[in-house]
Amino acid sequence: MRSNTLYAQFGPEFTSKAMRYLLIATGAISLICALLHPLFSQVFGIHSPFDWLALSVYGISHYYIWQPLTYALVQDGSAYGITLSYLINLTFTLYLLWVLGSTIIEKIGEQAFLIFYFATAALCGLITLLPMSLWGSSGSLAGPMPVLLALFVIWACLYAESEILLFFVFPIKTKWLLAGVVLAFVLINLSQADGMAFLFYGSGLLMGYLYAVTVLGLRTPFPWTHAVDDTLTIWYDKGMGYFRKWNKNRPNTLKSKIFDFKTGKPVFDDDDQFIDAMLTKISRSGEKSLTAGERRRMREISENKKQQSR
Repeated sequence: MRSNTLYAQFGPEFTSKAMRYLLIATGAISLICALLHPLFSQVFGIHSPFDWLALSVYGISHYYIWQPLTYALVQDGSAYGITLSYLINLTFTLYLLWVLGSTIIEKIGEQAFLIFYFATAALCGLITLLPMSLWGSSGSLAGPMPVLLALFVIWACLYAESEILLFFVFPIKTKWLLAGVVLAFVLINLSQADGMAFLFYGSGLLMGYLYAVTVLGLRTPFPWTHAVDDTLTIWYDKGMGYFRKWNKNRPNTLKSKIFDFKTGKPVFDDDDQFIDAMLTKISRSGEKSLTAGERRRMREISENKKQQSR
């Protein structure tokens, strides 16, 4: 368990190899696109690396099938060249990616993080691409912001009660920062009546929420969402149970489940009995064999015991 102030220092103590490569790729590709776009478009009159990599209806219609992944590696605003504001925005984006991504990599590992990162980017891009094509948009989508919003939701669910230093000055609990970000997102998009931006960024928030409550078995910091959180976790575990039965090549795991899917109640009423069963399951099939609900209950038992020991 971390201290109440999360990342009061400048950034994470450890940066994984995957995160270093992602930061370097995003920074280098963004700068190259910003540097070359004016030259290619204004001097030579041809498409630039930004046009090749950013997501657009034109690009997809011309079989640039990599765009739903590569747009997240290009900072928004790269089409306008390198300016002071562009460098500040790029630096802030990379900093957020470094802090949020490093924390989540510690929890789920590098491979799972990269799969989630690019899967979220692709889904957010494709969800927004449909209305872009229907409305005849000639613009481009670029930047990892939808994925950063997804990572922020997961991070806030993991450390809801922790404090961070906003702008390195103002202490604020993570859960209230999450509420402020969501409120700002809704108000800005409603005031501008920007449906594509709402889909683009809103799908990122949704992806982060779904991953947090299903795969990781978390809850949001706000009690009024817990009924929905628990229902989604139960449905996810039930779906994964059907998948494991269908996949006959998967090793057999402990048959005990954390939830009775008819009642939604825990099967094990005794915490020690439950922990023993889960430790046996981990020793037989590895930590990945735990369901989202089992992860959640183990976390809750651990937190309760820590509070009782204080």
